[in-house]
Amino acid sequence: MLADGLLAFPIGLIYDKFGLVSLIFAPIFSILIVPLLLTQNLIAVSIASVFWGAVMAIYESNARAAIADILPQNKRAIGYGAFGLTFGIAWMLGSAIYGYLYEISKISMIYFSLIAEIIALIFLLLTIAKIKRKFD
Repeated sequence: MLADGLLAFPIGLIYDKFGLVSLIFAPIFSILIVPLLLTQNLIAVSIASVFWGAVMAIYESNARAAIADILPQNKRAIGYGAFGLTFGIAWMLGSAIYGYLYEISKISMIYFSLIAEIIALIFLLLTIAKIKRKFD
């Protein structure tokens, strides 16, 4: 939470300067978290915590700011609700999968994280391109 709090302001500034493209950092940072955590090295785990804080700051500020920028004012409440619902369900499913994979093989957690974040990055890039076309 300390990293989240300290990084929220500069991450918000990055959104103000670069817009939706700033969201790309979330899946990139997320890819690094699981391998660092599994090392069980204090320095690596501390670095993973900073990446986690950065990802949470991106979701808590930039993703919500993007909703406000993309949707008209009369659709924002439902947009925030849909975002919260989707985020919560995805978090629950991802946590369940990680729990299952932890029991099977810790290396499988790294593969799952890598695949999930690459897929997320692809969808994010496609979404950014679609929104840019719509607003250009």
